Amino acid sequence: MAKTSYIDPNKGNIDRYWEIFRTADRFSFARVVAKKLFLNEAQKQSLRDRSYLKTIGEIWAIFTSEQQAAWKAISKSRRKNGWQAFVKDQSIRIKASLPGHAEPNIYHQGYCGIIIVPESAGEFELQQEHPNTYFVQRKVVGKKSMYEAVPVLENLYLPITLQVSYKSELTAENGNAVAVFRARVLSHYQGRDIITDCEIPISLTQDWTQATATLTDVIGVARSYYLSIYFKDVNGHFYFDNVSITHAGQNWARDPQCEKIEQNFTRSFQQVAKNWSEKIANSAVTYGSGYLDEV
Repeated sequence: MAKTSYIDPNKGNIDRYWEIFRTADRFSFARVVAKKLFLNEAQKQSLRDRSYLKTIGEIWAIFTSEQQAAWKAISKSRRKNGWQAFVKDQSIRIKASLPGHAEPNIYHQGYCGIIIVPESAGEFELQQEHPNTYFVQRKVVGKKSMYEAVPVLENLYLPITLQVSYKSELTAENGNAVAVFRARVLSHYQGRDIITDCEIPISLTQDWTQATATLTDVIGVARSYYLSIYFKDVNGHFYFDNVSITHAGQNWARDPQCEKIEQNFTRSFQQVAKNWSEKIANSAVTYGSGYLDEV
């Protein structure tokens, strides 16, 4: 039976009452809550996107059917939607005061991950951990500040397929230079921990391309893995997007569209980073999500 509550405000203050409060739920947990006077960054971005719709709609209306079909082809939504893909990209351009309109690109859309490695930086590695079990914090519905631990189960079944779109503008500093995008799989065999790499070697100078690698077998029993972007003795810029790590018929990559790769540990993600974290830290290297003006 649903829990109910009742409020009878003074009639003289009824207008003021509804300026401050709104109905939150009338069914499972009946209540009113204060209207939000301050928005977080994600809510602000959503509001900006909606406010740009008139301008973006005028651009979309003059597109030919072929142009609209090209946007539909690169859409990453479950139901291919060219309009949504165009709004996502064009709203970023408007916010950044960039002229012209966005062009569909099969390799990257909207924001992409960017890593800038200066000269003589040495080693640097980003990781995205994927243990077979970890907990995230989820807000309890109807409670103001109560969270519950929710288990995430990611049982690893081979084969595992790694895919990424990338562009590189890197320079090797010596003969020991390494640049690789990989999934490092941990397996157990006769009391030993064994790491087997499913790796994509990064070409030092490469325009946008899509690369794929598959690992079908390991020694022993595969238990867990982590994604890794590793650089040693190189400098320059590296861009990547559309990250996919697929096993058991599902893409398990967190932030696959690279909307905010600099996001690490949060209130909800305390055991593993929400997106990426530094495994080999280097204060000289900078990384984050950004937009490439490639009209």
